[in-house]
Formats: sequence, structure tokens, C-alpha cells
Amino acid sequence: MARKPRVKKSEAVEVRVSYDEKQAFMEAVDRRSTTASAVVREAMLLFIANGRLRRRNIMVSATLAATAAGMIFLGMAAKSSGDDMTGLSEFNRIDTNIDRVLSEHEFRTYMNTARHALSPESGAAAFGAAIGTLFAPYGDVIPEDFTLAARSNPDAVDQACWNSIESSWSNHIGRRFTAMDVDADTLVSFAEFRDREITQRRRSFDRLDRNASGALDQDEMVPSDDNQSTFNQYPSHITVCFGEQPLPQSELVEPARIQQAAETMMRFYDLDRNEEVSWDEYRAAFD
Repeated sequence: MARKPRVKKSEAVEVRVSYDEKQAFMEAVDRRSTTASAVVREAMLLFIANGRLRRRNIMVSATLAATAAGMIFLGMAAKSSGDDMTGLSEFNRIDTNIDRVLSEHEFRTYMNTARHALSPESGAAAFGAAIGTLFAPYGDVIPEDFTLAARSNPDAVDQACWNSIESSWSNHIGRRFTAMDVDADTLVSFAEFRDREITQRRRSFDRLDRNASGALDQDEMVPSDDNQSTFNQYPSHITVCFGEQPLPQSELVEPARIQQAAETMMRFYDLDRNEEVSWDEYRAAFD
């Protein structure tokens, strides 16, 4: 007899619950050695089949089940309907133990390795974000086809090069986490995450959007003179992978040098291929 194929669980439904409701629900789940998602799915199936939740057929009370239905452990209370919940879905994807704060381990797990970020499995937007962090500022010394080769045939890249790239990526993740952790308690709250990650991304987008059109064209993917980064030495992964290189004569990275990288980044940020990058596409690159 043929085995029934598994249905891929690709969708999520988000509801807001109070902190006390979520804690009570998770404690009930733990006592019964099950998972939040299993209970929620059972509640949904019972409601679909019967039009109501039957107390005797579910592992939690009808009140908790009704609150939990569709939660898929994404619930987080808002103090009021006016609260800024920007970034909540991303925060909840990172918060795998559902304790309403992010540890550095959770953040590093979410960011994954550089090799994964540059691989086809990570998606085009994540690839664009990775090359923007690791390679775009140093485009004058990077072979034009290197990033695409690393994506399509990573085994062709020398292992010492990969090790150095991973070290730089790990340092980048650590710096991002430290910057988010404003109160230096080694944990990042949703407010800290939203204020640092989302607000900084928006500011970066607005700086690039020099004509204030609400979208970035290819020319705007290249920073203007006052937005260029400066450096007095190449990072270790650049020298390990491509050898010792003379620094540009100017401390500023020349726009012409960045243009090739900008064209590549445009291809990966522009998800709908309309020749401009919207705010939503720009944000998606960091997901």
C-alpha cells in the first residue's frame, strides 16, 4: 500500500496573546510532553471538523485552545493597538524557545553560516545581503565571478578561504547582536530588536533613496560620497581569499569600483524584477 505523502507545513497564523496566557499554555504543553504546534494543529482540525472545540478531546482547556489556535508559538502581547509591531514575525522566528527574548545563540542559529547564506538554499535576498556585507565594499579586488561561483560550486573555493569568510561572518553577527543588546544583559528584547534592526535598516534604506521615491534604482544601490565606508586595511577574509592587495589611493571606495557589485546586488534584491527595490524587498534581504 502506497504511503500517503506528507503535507508540507509551510504556513503560519499569528495571533496576539497576553504573557500570562502564553506561559500557562506552554506549561500545559510541557506537562503533557507534547509541542505547542501539535496542540494548535489538533485544535484547528477539531474546530474544522466539529465547528467547535470539544473539551474532552483536547489536551488543554477550551479557553487556552481557543487562544492558542493558530498561534504556532508566535504570540506576543502588545500593550496597546498603537504599539509598533514592526519586525514581530522575524523576531518570533528567531525566538525558538518562545521566552520573548533573543539569546546570542538563537541569533547566530538564525543567521546561520556564511556558506549557507551564500548558497542557493538561503534564497536570493539573503544571498544579496551576504555579499553586501562580506564583499561589496571591496569589489575592486574581488574577481567578478567569485560570489556566483561560491554560490553554484562552493567546493571549488579553497577551504582556507571559507574558514576566513566564516570567521568574518561570525564577527559580523557578534557585532550586530552586541549593538542590539542596548542594556548589555546578554539578551535582546523585542523592543531592542525592533529599534536597532528594523529602524537601522529603514535609515539605511532612506539614505540610499536619494530621490525620496520610496524605492531604490540601480544607481542608488551605490552609496553617495557621504555614505561610503572607509577602511585602512582589507579584512582578513579578503586577503586570505585573494592575497595581499594595495589599498585604494583614496580612503573612500570609488563609486565606479562598487558599480559591478551594485549591479549584482540589484539582481538579488529586486525580487519582482521591476528594476527597483522596494522597502519590503530591502527588508526581506535580511530575513
